[in-house]
Amino acid sequence: TAASASASSASSTAAEGGDGEEVDEDGNKVNNPRRWTQEEDDKLRDAVKEFGEVNWKAIAERVASRNHVQCLQRWKKVLKPGLVKGQWSAQEDAMLVTLVSEGFKNWGQL
Repeated sequence: TAASASASSASSTAAEGGDGEEVDEDGNKVNNPRRWTQEEDDKLRDAVKEFGEVNWKAIAERVASRNHVQCLQRWKKVLKPGLVKGQWSAQEDAMLVTLVSEGFKNWGQL
């Protein structure tokens, strides 16, 4: 019956919502992260070249498979040219110690 069908679908741990996203039995989105593909990275780079680092909603429309927050995070933390990753140099460590000793106590001031 229709009642038993809806009860069984409500009891599943994750289902698809109307927009294709996974939702739990209470209708909350399920956090199911997936890796960025090379194609998505290329689209993001091209869109940032076109729009600059300001219109993230328009950029996300070009990527299509990601939202504006995901695009912003990917750009700022992974793809942005000039990012330096890895261990801090001895010079960077020394500069940080000096700045903290001069009273700079938060990253916004540094």
